[in-house]
Amino acid sequence: MDESEILKKKRVHYGDIHECPHASLLIAARMLDKTRRVVQREYLMQVLNDFGDIPDVVSRIGDIDAVKEDTVADLKNYIKLYEEGK
Repeated sequence: MDESEILKKKRVHYGDIHECPHASLLIAARMLDKTRRVVQREYLMQVLNDFGDIPDVVSRIGDIDAVKEDTVADLKNYIKLYEEGK
């Protein structure tokens, strides 16, 4: 599913985010959360790269792909929504 389809599905499911009070603030907060997830995933990838040979490290990190979700696609969509609101 491409990014525009994801955005359309979210609009149908959640409604028009621009109708929310303080929509720009809400969108910016969601962008920040998605960016935090990308940073977290990259950090965990580096930890695995450096210490992945230690079994306890691997078990404590768990499934890195669980952090991924559609994070980058979501971030791109929130950027589009932010630009639409300006």
